[in-house]
Amino acid sequence: MSSNSFSVGDLVIITKSLVHLEQLTWLSLYYCGSMNTEAVTNFSEALKKMTKLQHLDLSCTEIGKTKLALPDFGLLTQLRELSLWSISFNNVMMKEFCCQLDGLTQLVSLNLGNNCGVGEEGLCLLGDNMHKL
Repeated sequence: MSSNSFSVGDLVIITKSLVHLEQLTWLSLYYCGSMNTEAVTNFSEALKKMTKLQHLDLSCTEIGKTKLALPDFGLLTQLRELSLWSISFNNVMMKEFCCQLDGLTQLVSLNLGNNCGVGEEGLCLLGDNMHKL
């Protein structure tokens, strides 16, 4: 679904339907548009059932702008690649993300680039928690 520039309403529908894709192993929503509060909430619920995911790309979805809790990526114990490039990540989200690292035991690729809201505090926190991977 990458690079489709869906409307906010489209993303709400798409994220709501993801709950039915429990066998999915690869999902890319790269540059599909900005997720609003409802879309992020739907995605977080779907993620709880998508435990077979091995590749997830949420780049450019700007989920950080919703001010909601970060989806629980730690549930994705089979995840090997995670791209959160340019999602408006900030220090609060980095703290949440670091608490989820214990579950990401299969992760071999992590992209957190172009998240200007992560300052020195967030980077230090990530560095202190990288041993969990």
